[in-house]
This record gives sequence, structure tokens and C-alpha cells, in this order.
Amino acid sequence: MSLLIPNTNDYHDAHGDLDQDVLYHKLINERNSSRPDQHVWKFSPEQGFFKQCHPDTDDMEFRYTEQDFGIEKPWELIIKELEALNASSPNNVQYKLIFFARHGQGWANVAGRKYSKEEWYNKWRFLGTDGEITWGPDADLTELGVKQAWENHNVWKTQLEKGAPYPKSFYVSPLQRSIKTHNITWPDTNPLVVENLRETIGLHLCHKRSTKSQLQFKFPNLVFPDNFEEEDELFKLYVNPRREELHEQFARVHDVLQDIFDNDSNDIISITSHAGTIRAFITVIGHRKFTIPTGDHQKSTFKRSKTVKSKNPINADTQLSECFKTVSTSLYVSLAPSFNDDPVTGVKQQHLDPLVMRFHPKLKGVILSYSNIELETEAQDQNLAKIENSSPFTFLWVDVQFLIWSPSVGDVLEGDIFIQTPSHLGLLICDVFNASIKKYNIPMGWTFTSSQQDEVVGNDDRKTYGYWSDENGQKVDGKLKFTVKNVYTTGRVVSVEGTLIGPGEERNAQPVYEQKSTKPAASGKHKKFDDDDDDDGTVTTTEIAEPEENETLPAYINESEDSNVNEDDEVVNRSDSAEDEVESD
Repeated sequence: MSLLIPNTNDYHDAHGDLDQDVLYHKLINERNSSRPDQHVWKFSPEQGFFKQCHPDTDDMEFRYTEQDFGIEKPWELIIKELEALNASSPNNVQYKLIFFARHGQGWANVAGRKYSKEEWYNKWRFLGTDGEITWGPDADLTELGVKQAWENHNVWKTQLEKGAPYPKSFYVSPLQRSIKTHNITWPDTNPLVVENLRETIGLHLCHKRSTKSQLQFKFPNLVFPDNFEEEDELFKLYVNPRREELHEQFARVHDVLQDIFDNDSNDIISITSHAGTIRAFITVIGHRKFTIPTGDHQKSTFKRSKTVKSKNPINADTQLSECFKTVSTSLYVSLAPSFNDDPVTGVKQQHLDPLVMRFHPKLKGVILSYSNIELETEAQDQNLAKIENSSPFTFLWVDVQFLIWSPSVGDVLEGDIFIQTPSHLGLLICDVFNASIKKYNIPMGWTFTSSQQDEVVGNDDRKTYGYWSDENGQKVDGKLKFTVKNVYTTGRVVSVEGTLIGPGEERNAQPVYEQKSTKPAASGKHKKFDDDDDDDGTVTTTEIAEPEENETLPAYINESEDSNVNEDDEVVNRSDSAEDEVESD
């Protein structure tokens, strides 16, 4: 019979004090609002991997030791799907499989049941012993706790033989009951000790940790971060009657996840800690509440997505990103013999004019115009080009200043809505550039009202499919602010994919309909940039397909202010189809 059986105290640890969840979300929202320049990961659980995610799984009756950890498909498929999800996700989205383990029974658990709640809170929690048993500081495992850890070890051994993945990273609380549980479960490993993985801080002497030197002597396999304090400075911060509240602990664990995902690229992780800490992880991730007995494990596959800071500065008046900039560049060009006596005109006609209104992949923007042309030549003036050897062509460097439009992922833009369909909103930025907001990047509270069924109303260049309404029932029309999610480019144009929601909040891929209506939707002009002669005011309303590659452009030296940014900061072809990113949360 399993020793890992939940009790009523375990249930309360997992399900009680729901007001603390509300306070946590309020705290995080306020903190994020006060730090608009901070990159923040958002988390959501991924369905279809473990039974523990299902609301109909009874957490008081569920025995993961007897049900293959609750897996809903073979381990081989879980691993392959995890790898596939990560391979197809954009840079700011990643999936991880984390095994959360609670320590085995400690002496503090025994003491908490030996005395009434009133006796414990009024007296015994401040003390470390009653003369019969000792629970603090830094409560140790009981004999039962050791046996529970060994049961976990044996269950893991069985699952590994069935194809379960061996964790690539190990993290552990600094309290010795968690460290011992980890070392029994995972011998010959070197877990990183994380201060903020500890149980609720303050007043309870069982939650005061040993010194760093004591832990290093007792557990030489541990790895400590450089900033790990010798003494338990956190415990000293709380003086009776002040104790860390649960929502504060949730925020502390939120920061642990932020740090792990900022610095650990591994996708399979083990974390051994405490009931309160696991409750905090569950809250931060958005997982359903689940009871974890002493020594138990909780498995979670979840998606993390990161709010990306705008690469361009925000205008204080408009609150929009400033995407227009000037870039000084040098081009190495050749000139036909006919331009030897007028090289500036030749540079314009042969090399600069063809670049206007095209996306330049290395300048990271659409070139709108050019100015300040200067020839780097040994000729006496700018009106002559030097001919060398017997070649009729002239080769020279040209300094030029470009005005470019350079949107980046995370920028805040505004566009005029020109088409609305059940699948997306189409917009024009500055009456020139295309933007599209797909349905799963539209808020869940918005609904689409279609025109007469199976009918598209046409009026010259206007096509009406229906219209979107916001959560207040107001028709969406005119100008709309949005955040850039992806930038797609071809040699001629750039097309922006936008979003109206935060990462991880995508609706599913099914259209949302309401009653049929014949009300017209807003429409506008979609300008087409071609070099042909059909520039007669004709307009089109066509979507730009995703590109296969950029055109090859002249070699150049980029002397812009941003020329030394790394690849992570570049606007490049983001042909990761966002449609591949629709995941169920």
C-alpha cells in the first residue's frame, strides 16, 4: 500500500484561502504596471498530457504511484509532442515539463497534528521542541518521511524503465527535509539550491533554514548560487505578529519561475519543495487546484510566453511606437558608362530608386526616401566618376541617408480597419502598410456579427463580411491600437501581424458568431506597391502571402546607431506561422 496518501490538512493547503489568489493577481498586475520596461513571462497549463489537469480527477482519491504518474499517453509521445511544440513555437513561447515534488513527512508535520490549532499558533510554532520531538529550526524528515522518499525513488525507477524522461535540471528548497527527499529520490545529482523555493517565511521555527556552511557540510552534492547568504536573512525579516502571507509567497515563486525560464533552456525539470510552494506554482501557472500529500509529486506540462518590450521608443503624447528613423549607410555600387559624367543621377536611377518602398532586410525596415548623397571618389568633384583600368564601368562607394519605417515585435501601432471577417481584422498603418489581427489574437469577449449568410456585400472596392463588437457590445470601427506580434516581409512590402491580447491568452481557432446582420463594416484602401503602370487609383483588398525569402540587395556598411545589435534584436523574416501557435490552454 502506498505511503503517499493525502489528508485534510493537505487538502486545505491546496484549496484553502482562495482570497490569496485574488490578492496575488492584483499584486502582480500592479507590479507589472509599475515596470513597463520589464520582460515578463506568462504561464498556462497544457492539456492532454496528465490526468491531474482534468477537473473531474478527484485529487483526494488519485494515486499517481498506481497510475503511471497520471500520463494520458505513452512517455514516448509526450516527449515527442513536447519537442514538436517547442520546435514550432516563436521565440517568445516555450513549453516545459516540470515535476513538482513535496518533501516527505517532517517532524513539523507531526507536531502540527499533535497539538490543536490554537496551541500550535499560540505557543509551539515559536519553539523547536516539546522535549519529546524536535521540529525546528529546519525540521528533519521522520522515519515515515524517509520511507516516502524511497517510495518515490522506486516509482521513478519504474517510470524511467517505461520511457519517462530523466530531468535535465534539478532545483531544491534550502530546507533540509526537501534536500533529503531530493537526494533519496535522485541520488548522484547536484541540485541548485534556490532560496525562494522555501516554505512560507516567518514565525514558524520549522521553516528557519540551517546556515549555508551547515548545509554544505551535511549535503556536499548541493550547488549554491553566488548570492546565497550564510545566515537565514529572510527569516529575520518577519517579527511577530508579521508572517509572510500566501499571496506574497505566490509572488516570490512567480519570480523563481521568471528566473528559471530566463536562464535555463532545459525543457524537463525537477523541483523539490513544500506544500505551500507547490500551491504557489499551481497558482502562478494557472493549473487547477490539486492536493499534494507529503512525499508526493505533481506533474505539469505548461506553456510560457513572454511579453516582449517594444524595441522602438514610445511617443509620450500618442503612446505609439516611433517606427520612423533615419539611417546613414554606405553602398558599394557600379555605374554604367552613360553616367560617368553624372554619377549622382546614375546612383539614384540604378541603385536608390529601386529600393524605395521596399523592405531592406539588413536595415530592418522599409526604405521610404533617401537624401544627402555623397560619393567617396578621388575625382575633383561630385559631378565626375573615376574610371580605372580598361573597364567601362565605374565602381565606387556612396554615402546616403535613408528614411525607413522599421516596426519591431512588441511595438504599439495604430491602424485604420479596412476589412473585418470572422477570421481576422485587416488594417492599414499610415494608409500604406498592411496589418492583420487573426481571430485567436482578438479578446475572448469580442464577437463577430456576420452579414447575410454566405453572402459578401460588394460596393466598388469595399467588401463587407460583417463586423466585430467588443466586450461592451460596441462595434469595432475606425482606428485601432494593437501590439506587433510578428513582422512578415517580401522584397517589396512588409506585413505586420498584430495582437490585442497578451501572450498565452489566445482564443481557440473556431470563429465566434452572433446574429446575422446587414450592417456594413468599415472599409478602407489597401495600396499596392508595384512598378507597373496601373497606378490609377485602383485599390485592392488582398492579403499578402508569407514570403519565402528576401531579395538580394547591394552590399553595404550599416553605420546606423543600431548596427551592432545582436540577432535577437533584429527584425528578420518571422515566417513562423502564427496559425501553428494555436494551442489549447
